Amino acid sequence: KVGNVSFNSLIEQIPGFRINEREKDRLLKDLNKIPEIEIDDNKYKNFITEHSILLQNFRHVNSKHHFNEIQPYKIRKLYDNDIYYSKVSPVDYLTYQLQFCYKDIKNNISKVVENSCNYELYVSDVNEITYFNEYDIEVNLKFKRLLQIIEEKIYYKSVLKPVIEFNVLVEIVLTNINGSYKTSKRQIFDVTIVEELIEKVNNKSNNRFNDEQIWKSISIVERAKVSNKMRFAVYKRDNNRCRKCGSRYNLEIDHIIPIAKGGKTTFDNLQTLCKRCNEEKSDTIEAYTTQNYDSHKRYCKVCKAPMKIVNGKYGMFYGCTNYPKCNYKERI
Repeated sequence: KVGNVSFNSLIEQIPGFRINEREKDRLLKDLNKIPEIEIDDNKYKNFITEHSILLQNFRHVNSKHHFNEIQPYKIRKLYDNDIYYSKVSPVDYLTYQLQFCYKDIKNNISKVVENSCNYELYVSDVNEITYFNEYDIEVNLKFKRLLQIIEEKIYYKSVLKPVIEFNVLVEIVLTNINGSYKTSKRQIFDVTIVEELIEKVNNKSNNRFNDEQIWKSISIVERAKVSNKMRFAVYKRDNNRCRKCGSRYNLEIDHIIPIAKGGKTTFDNLQTLCKRCNEEKSDTIEAYTTQNYDSHKRYCKVCKAPMKIVNGKYGMFYGCTNYPKCNYKERI
């Protein structure tokens, strides 16, 4: 095909031009080496599709074999916090997600195994069809080479290409707080690794994972779910004060129900505590309200007077309100 003019019609339009079949085959073979060549004339395609014995048998083979459709499995997570982005690895995030999507992944793996078994039978049936350039009606010899080129192209485009390998792509993206891209990391996991992780994730006793590494990965991801946007929203809700003592300094986000006891990173399960109160609370389940600051005030252990936060020369500390009569101090 040259533009919109076929090879044979081009020859016929050149006065006095003669070419034998051998040279024509050589030229057509050179044209066939160009992979992007397109044949626009549907006359040849329709003829081959209708009368090619190979394509007739090939359509029968394709109709006999059916394969499962499997979409690429990709897991993507966005972080706007550099620290959490550096702590969470792709294998950690995959382990966390397998708690919820392992059934879907196992279903896809079984479909891939089924496709792989059927594909072996399909290939053996296709290999038995090897006779090109045979038609159910008589064809002029000078067109046979051109028809074979078109027939081969149609044949290779019609070969079924099922998914016979399965893997999971995990991508972790770091963004700014406004959502603009900064960097990312990704990793592809094959079936063997995914199946091993699924087995470990499902190996639990009393809702506790028996594999310490699995529990560690899930805990890292659960804590990393506190994005900067969520952190600032919790601070704003709690008036930028510790819920227990009312301090405005060294504030941290605390899980009311600790992750170690099954707590999740949800807005209702988070509270603002100062570093000292958070350490005192440890892994106990304690919820404080911003209305109870007075009941959680610190009192001097010497004179029992209320304590207050003082901005001293070497930093912030709790000082007795009875100063200078009482010089008792506590670290923040």
